[in-house]
Amino acid sequence: MDIQAKTTRYKIDFAGASEKSYGVSQTGGNGFHNRTTRAEKFPKDHSFLSTHKGQLFIIAELKAQQQVSSKIVDDVIKIIQENYFSYPSDDVAFSLQRAFDIANRQMYQYAKTYGLHKKVGITCSALVLKDKYAYIAHVGDARIYHVNLRKITQLTQDHTRIIEYMAPTNGKGDTQQDHHKRSVVTKALGIQLGIKIDTIHRIPIHRDEYFLLATQGIKVLKNDELKNIVLSSSPQNACQKITRLVEERTDKHDTVVQIVKIYNYYEDVMFDENGKQRVNGEPNSHSKTPQVSTISTRWSFLPLVITSILFIMVLMFLFFKTNPIKNLPHHIKDFLHRYELMTTVEVEEASSWAMEQMQLATAREYLAANKLDKAEKIFSAILKAHGGKHPQARMGLEQIASKYQSIGNRYRRQGNWKRALSYFKAARRLNPNAPGISILISQAQRKINQAQRQKSSSIPSAASLSKIEPPATRLPVIKPPRLLTRGFQPTLWRLPGLDERLDYEFRGDTLIFYDNIRIKKAFFAQTFDSVEVEVHARLLLNLTMGSYGIIFGHQPYPRQNYRHFYLFSIQPDSRYELQQVTPDGVRVLVSGQIAPGVQGGYKVTQLKVKTIGKLVVLYVNGITLYIKELDQVVKGGVGLYVDPKLRVQFTNFKILPSTIQ
Repeated sequence: MDIQAKTTRYKIDFAGASEKSYGVSQTGGNGFHNRTTRAEKFPKDHSFLSTHKGQLFIIAELKAQQQVSSKIVDDVIKIIQENYFSYPSDDVAFSLQRAFDIANRQMYQYAKTYGLHKKVGITCSALVLKDKYAYIAHVGDARIYHVNLRKITQLTQDHTRIIEYMAPTNGKGDTQQDHHKRSVVTKALGIQLGIKIDTIHRIPIHRDEYFLLATQGIKVLKNDELKNIVLSSSPQNACQKITRLVEERTDKHDTVVQIVKIYNYYEDVMFDENGKQRVNGEPNSHSKTPQVSTISTRWSFLPLVITSILFIMVLMFLFFKTNPIKNLPHHIKDFLHRYELMTTVEVEEASSWAMEQMQLATAREYLAANKLDKAEKIFSAILKAHGGKHPQARMGLEQIASKYQSIGNRYRRQGNWKRALSYFKAARRLNPNAPGISILISQAQRKINQAQRQKSSSIPSAASLSKIEPPATRLPVIKPPRLLTRGFQPTLWRLPGLDERLDYEFRGDTLIFYDNIRIKKAFFAQTFDSVEVEVHARLLLNLTMGSYGIIFGHQPYPRQNYRHFYLFSIQPDSRYELQQVTPDGVRVLVSGQIAPGVQGGYKVTQLKVKTIGKLVVLYVNGITLYIKELDQVVKGGVGLYVDPKLRVQFTNFKILPSTIQ
């Protein structure tokens, strides 16, 4: 049986105007133009806040020292709008900040290309309304206000400073001079790379509240004036009044204003008998009924709450004054007495359960402190007492087995096969079904047997000592492959679009990529045919999203450099991928899960890629993950890759010629 109910959501009424034409538009209207400013709202076809990315409002102003095309403002707004809505993430704040950063980089490249560096910039402020929260990104001197019945709050900070200059007061400008002051913008899009975007996240919004966006001309009006105009008029009329006042007081025609009003609407939602919503919740799929009541829904339950509190206080007063325990009937007293007298069996069972919980807690503490032998004894005793059927104890033993396997892997990389074998066997004893443990034990046993045979063959017998003959032939000496490069030399690396100190830093034999909204790609200056690339990577932030890894097969095509390569990457959740990156998109060639114990437990992860002709071999911590034959011979440059919001430290970078063993 389906149940129909009403849920409350938010919707907006929107208007805007400029001084030049006093043009007014409601939701879905076009932007507002004048000589240097522009404002837009997206999406243009509805005004509901419950959509995927909500409602986006942008106001921008061109600042230039010489005549430039006003189309730059349109381009910046378009870049922000497209990158905000197209980025596949539900994180509104991150998507908005990323869109601003992309717009800043493209504006900076435009200014450098046309000789306008530090001669042109865009001040820009954006407001996103999503569900019950507001988000803001801001750079420059435009302003965003939050208005309600109690107060008006300026949410943005002006990126300006006041300077003094001398100006001539007579017609010739030779003797008399006067002091003048003017405001100078200190931060704008396109001035420099890596500017800090001011952001405000998750501002709670309520019905009958307003947001006011305006360019710098609005500074001539006081906050109380703005509040009275916004609250006393419709958004359309308020925009007209504000622009007229600015024009009268400044005699300028370059101010743009937007006003957004929040109000409720009801939405019919169908629920099934289990309480699950049957509809997708999109605004266009239900009937909407605007709420016309003048009483705020936040205070509708206030009388009921006050009455309940008074009733509880009266009951507490009567309880403590009359001592009702003495006045209880005899059969109730007898029941309470019998309930308090637990049987000896019940007490023993409760004590046994409590003791077991204490033992589990102690074992977990030993496990966290890497006192594995003590933790194993406790978990094993609990499991034995329950006939081998205790989930928590079984899970604890599996965690100990995983740590034993990790320790064995560490000794295996060091070449200490005997110690590695002992830990691998301990891991199999606790968890016989651990992935890959039998292979590791076989490998360690084989290495130990090989070492013993070599040792026994190197000891000559008594008969051989009595008759020593020179060898007929001399075996060739196998030399290790010649190291092509080691470590990080800054002059041999290309990091396109990245700023040192803000995005990355070289520290001796270490390259660190910092966490921000940029994708980090570093390319080695030389190219190779068959090559073996190895690096140690360490995550400096404990995040579960994102990937990092090795770039290889990079082809520096003209006009599309740094966009043709293969990428071997891993994620903090132990997944790995092999991707082919081209200007047309990204194609996943291989994807899989790293076996437990191969990556987990290590602070540093060893990544390695080996290419021989069309063959690609992927390694993690010395374990072969996958062997893939590609469609073409792999050759070209190599490099490193890090996703946004990850802070990764790379060390022990090596490039060797690829060999077949």
